[in-house]
Amino acid sequence: MALIRVGRIVKVKPECKEDYIKYHASVWDGVLEAIKNAGIANYSIFNHGDLLFSYYEIDSNDITKLEQAFKDEASKEWEALMMPMQENIDGQDGFTWKSMEQVFYIE
Repeated sequence: MALIRVGRIVKVKPECKEDYIKYHASVWDGVLEAIKNAGIANYSIFNHGDLLFSYYEIDSNDITKLEQAFKDEASKEWEALMMPMQENIDGQDGFTWKSMEQVFYIE
């Protein structure tokens, strides 16, 4: 098994931060199921000011599952709610979450 660790960052709009946190306090069952079905493990989102940092782990063999995982209705509805609350950290259009390079790891 080749484990991939993924770190991503995005800004949360200040006027949306409270709602964003509230929604994530009780993520919909369908979205949680999609995350698990994608092979994602140890998924966390952290907040600092207007920044959100997410971390998860996935087996490299599950990457194709990840690409297909979030096409269900619950995930699409969830994403439609979350996307307007977020903004790209570099002001560019497109997918809001930006991948980060891992520079250190110790087990």
